[in-house]
Amino acid sequence: MAGQAEASSSALTASAGSSTYDVFLNFRGKDTGKTFTGHLYQALNREGIHVFMDSYKIREGEEIGPTLLDAIQRSKLSIPVFSRGYADSKWCLMELVKILECHRSNRQLVLPIFFDVDPSDVGHQTGSFEEAFRNHEKKHEAHITEQWRDALREVKQLKGWVLGEVENGICGISGIGKKDKEAECVTVKELMEKPLNSFSNTNYYIEGKITKLENEISWYNACKDCNKKVQFRRGTAICDRCGNDDTRYTKKYWGSFNVIDSTGTIFITLFDAIKAITRCSATEYAKSLKKLQLQYQKKLQSCLSKNYRFYFKMDEKNKSRLASKSIVADVIADVIEEGDADTNIIIDVEELPNKKYKKIKIAKD
Repeated sequence: MAGQAEASSSALTASAGSSTYDVFLNFRGKDTGKTFTGHLYQALNREGIHVFMDSYKIREGEEIGPTLLDAIQRSKLSIPVFSRGYADSKWCLMELVKILECHRSNRQLVLPIFFDVDPSDVGHQTGSFEEAFRNHEKKHEAHITEQWRDALREVKQLKGWVLGEVENGICGISGIGKKDKEAECVTVKELMEKPLNSFSNTNYYIEGKITKLENEISWYNACKDCNKKVQFRRGTAICDRCGNDDTRYTKKYWGSFNVIDSTGTIFITLFDAIKAITRCSATEYAKSLKKLQLQYQKKLQSCLSKNYRFYFKMDEKNKSRLASKSIVADVIADVIEEGDADTNIIIDVEELPNKKYKKIKIAKD
């Protein structure tokens, strides 16, 4: 995208002085601006998602212009679209460096898409990326090209999509979309005291401060088909739900938290929503060296006394489960069996600015 004369001439979705963007699109216009990325831009807009899509006009000389820098910094999420010609554009690479700086310093989400390109070519700069870097190294200083290489190595480690291996597009990804505009805030007291039929909306959230981690955060081995915890018998992984022997499995987070708002406390069980706090998948966490695992544990401990918004669904399926419990608040933790994705009510976590909560009532523990 950025900087390509052939890029789409789409106008900016908003001026630099407007509110924060939901998504910043990073792509090479010549490759995907009028095809995949153009369609993605339109689809996100239809879903009410505020997107920054660059035109080639807002660069300044050999540097990224302040409008671009500001847009990257003020976006909730960035989507780099890697195509075969992506690395030919120094502007794409410069944007990517800034995106990953925001990822590390501001906890900005980054969701890469690999469009007609192998992720290993991106991470190792092979294939079409190899030739692009040969050309860059003739024109740019070594420390610049190495910075670009580091950015590509880093982004390859992030969870994303390889087009052709997934059925859907992007509009349902966690952390963006109409959820922010349509979800309704609810307090702990309301969850405990209001009748279930009074919850007319589907999407709700609780705003509160994490005060305690109930268990040592860890991961479990989950069936790739249904996410239920697999059992190992005589060295063979077995999923009791699917009935499969020697089943494929992956690693998933699991953890319980105490959360307090202005009306009381609540227990919340999180599965992979923990990634919103650690910025690391359970698989990456489990494979990391002990030193890195300790760093992730520190990240998790740092969530204590911070404010978060916990999103959950109150659909008919959840209501039927909630109806069997005397205290609704308990359900968010208690009806969720470890590794049972079908009962994972909490669907997303978003960190909020600091806010003091004065506890005026304590819910039943």
